[in-house]
Amino acid sequence: MRLFLLWLVLWPCLASAQVEDVRAAKRHFEAGADYYSRGAYQDAIREFQAAYDLQAA
Repeated sequence: MRLFLLWLVLWPCLASAQVEDVRAAKRHFEAGADYYSRGAYQDAIREFQAAYDLQAA
């Protein structure tokens, strides 16, 4: 029963954190695409890696 109550308390916090990670990953991906289109490949790699790291976590 305690575990269930703990889950009820923590679940909204975890779900909110996941949504924010998805938003941050999308921002990094879009920045990476912008850098790529301008030929700034090293910056694009950095942004794509940041997006991947957030989604892989």
